[in-house]
Amino acid sequence: MCLQMRLGAATGQLVELLERFPGVKVLLDHIGYPDIATSPARAGDEVAALGAHLGLHLELTHRNLERLKDAGDRAADFLTPVVEAFGAGRVAWGSNLPAAERSLLELRTLAEDVLGGSPRRTGGRSSQVPPGVSTRVSPTTAPESLRSSVIASANAQWTAVRRSCSGSRTTRLSSNGC
Repeated sequence: MCLQMRLGAATGQLVELLERFPGVKVLLDHIGYPDIATSPARAGDEVAALGAHLGLHLELTHRNLERLKDAGDRAADFLTPVVEAFGAGRVAWGSNLPAAERSLLELRTLAEDVLGGSPRRTGGRSSQVPPGVSTRVSPTTAPESLRSSVIASANAQWTAVRRSCSGSRTTRLSSNGC
């Protein structure tokens, strides 16, 4: 079941649903629109608390990625606890097409940019990383597996769209298709 809702006041209802029907797989669209802009760490902890419900899976979309990009160095404060709680296997990437305002290639690039450059989290704060040193979150938190999973999903969607557009004269793939 795919569920689109905003975390916050409705989170209790989601928890009740997950506890009442633990065998049902629920995909939380847009990760429930957590308030990353106000506090990536608080939003990450709120989402991570839901990770105890094994039937809950998350859909990461450009709506989340745009907020994470805006958060800059603080993006890891959201990503680290979420990936630790859910693992890469319970997080799916969604293009949000055709509702997204960007092309599939632009959406994939956004995912690569945000997930490929998340700074390390240490004690709730981003560490200062010297130039030339990788700024990815520590491999023990599994963001590389999340990044790999998201990019593989994006590439699969890209390949499928390219195949369906192979007879088209249009060379730019847009959110509206070929």
